[in-house]
Amino acid sequence: MGHRANVVLIERGIARAYSDQWAALACTLSLEDGAAKLKKSVPRLYEPTTELMDWAFAEGGFLIDYDERRCIAFGYVDLDLEEMPDDYVEEIRPTLEAFEAGFPAFVAHIAKGWRGFTMVWDRRGVDAFAEHLARRGITTIRTQPLSAPKRKTRPVEVIVDVSESKTKRARKPTTSALRVPAKEATVEEQVGKKPSSRAPSQKTPSQKTPSQKTPSQKAPSQKAPSQKARHQKAISKKSPIAKSARKPTARSSGSPRRHPVDTE
Repeated sequence: MGHRANVVLIERGIARAYSDQWAALACTLSLEDGAAKLKKSVPRLYEPTTELMDWAFAEGGFLIDYDERRCIAFGYVDLDLEEMPDDYVEEIRPTLEAFEAGFPAFVAHIAKGWRGFTMVWDRRGVDAFAEHLARRGITTIRTQPLSAPKRKTRPVEVIVDVSESKTKRARKPTTSALRVPAKEATVEEQVGKKPSSRAPSQKTPSQKTPSQKTPSQKAPSQKAPSQKARHQKAISKKSPIAKSARKPTARSSGSPRRHPVDTE
């Protein structure tokens, strides 16, 4: 019986496997220590082995590939906090809350020790370890036939940034980004400046459109009538004789009009 766990460490193409009879209930929380510390602590806390357990027996564990900077984890946490010292409970409580919030939240909590790693949560457990070893061509660790049930959900992957400090500096605006470009003057700088003749919107009076004509461009029909024309107009209004002397219309332009002859 027990709550068995498998751990695999890969570095420079060499894989080492470990196991523990009771570590499955909390081994995933040890990822908070980071990749560098686990490289030293795992050989001290776990027993070396040359094979992985069957999927049905391994309840938790993790694989760390230092060459590919990849970590695969699975399992669950079941701790009896009432029987643990109070100072330990207070220390581990933030990690437990992050784990319960989901794998992305847990990775964000432990990211300091996993810069540049791809963190994977795969519920297939040791079967996922076996696939990773087969893909890398590592045969020094014996694996069992794949027996994990097929799941609709895919493994969860979270990529951790290489450096937190670099990320913060990249987000902080630089002084050059706060400067106003030389070609873009501010409103205060534009006040009092002479409009440039190059700008199409700032035209000079000589660039007016044809609709803005000067008085010298009026049509000939607007000329003042001569003295002779005014005199003839006055005569035509006052004298009935002048009316009969008007120019014949288009109707009388043909043959002369005949008047009736008095036969009496």
